[in-house]
Order: sequence, then C-alpha cells, then structure tokens
Amino acid sequence: MPSSKYQLQDERELFAQMAKDDVQAFTTIFNHYNQVIYPVILRIMKNEEAAEEIVQDVFLKLWQNRTTFNDIENHKAFLFRMASNKTLDALKKLSREKGMLMRLQQKVNQQKQDNTNQLLDFKDSERLVNRAVDQLPSQRQLIYRLSRNTGLSHKEIAQRLNISHNTVRNQLVEALKFIRSFLTKMAG
Repeated sequence: MPSSKYQLQDERELFAQMAKDDVQAFTTIFNHYNQVIYPVILRIMKNEEAAEEIVQDVFLKLWQNRTTFNDIENHKAFLFRMASNKTLDALKKLSREKGMLMRLQQKVNQQKQDNTNQLLDFKDSERLVNRAVDQLPSQRQLIYRLSRNTGLSHKEIAQRLNISHNTVRNQLVEALKFIRSFLTKMAG
C-alpha cells in the first residue's frame, strides 16, 4: 500500500464527481482513505493479504454504489462503517473456517484411532485363532493351514497329502468347530 498521505481538498465535490463516473476522483478518494483504513484493518486481521482484500472489497463496493454517496453527510464515517462490516464478515468467515478445520482434524484423529483399534482387534483375533489352530491335532492343523494360509482347494490338499477329498472336508469342518468353540470360551 502507498505510504504518502493524500489530502482531500473538497471531499463533497470529489464524491459528487465520482458519482458521475469520474475515475480520477475515485482514485483520489481511494489514495486518501486507503491510508486511513488499511492500517486499522491490518491491526485487526494481523494478515496483509486479508487486510488488502477487505480494503479492495470496500472500495469496490464504493465504486459500485458511487451514485448513492452524494446523500451521505460524513463520507469518512460511512467508509469506516463499510470497512468495519467487511472486517467483521471476514473474521466470522475465518472463525467458521477454523471451526470446520478443527472438526475435520477431530474426525481424522477419530478415524486414525478407529483404524488403530480395528487393527489391534484384528491382531488379537488373529492371535486367538492361531492359538486355537496350534491346539488342533497335527493332520487337522496341517489341512487347516493349507486351506486358509496357502489357499489350496480341498482337491489340491487331498492330492498333496494323498488323502480323500471327504477327509479334507471333514477335517476342516472339525477344525472350524473347534476354533469357534475356543473363541467363544475366550470371549466369555
């Protein structure tokens, strides 16, 4: 923002000229009031970009509504009121955004906690299943591991172990019954 102070010779005349689309009058008004309004907004917002954006919004609104400024008695007070309202709006928006960010961060943290808990639950369940499998008779244990850990079909297990397909199926049924029973006992 420029640092030199611009003096308004005839403020009422400048606003009247601006109302008639005089860009030079608007520029003079901007250069003068920008020096007064910007530092105040900057102190409140504590951010140069935000302060500059608010100042731009104020003067854009001034230009867009230039024809209505002829009837205003105290231009300075009116411009400060506009700047104050725009600053308040920006602070409210910033507050909402911070609130949304905080809620989002809480959700992310909760999701991380849930994922961690699910992983721990899975690991605990896996350990319990492995404890149950370790207690199976050796052939039933081997058939279960070939089926579940290696992913072999009943037929492939039967061929590999040189046993019947029905024996594989029956051994898996018994293994699953035992594992379910074991898990039920451990949960209760």
